[in-house]
Amino acid sequence: MTQDTEDPAAPQVAREHAWVSEVLADLETYAGRNGLRDAVPDIRALRRRIEALTSDA
Repeated sequence: MTQDTEDPAAPQVAREHAWVSEVLADLETYAGRNGLRDAVPDIRALRRRIEALTSDA
């Protein structure tokens, strides 16, 4: 017997992942414009990880 066991918190988690991704995009822009270019690859990697989590959710 199978039941639909969708996590009721999934929509909230997806919204939070999207929000974090947006914040990281803003941080990436800020870093690029303010001489913190060394941080940009790390910020991009974090965004990719968050986006992967969102697609899995």
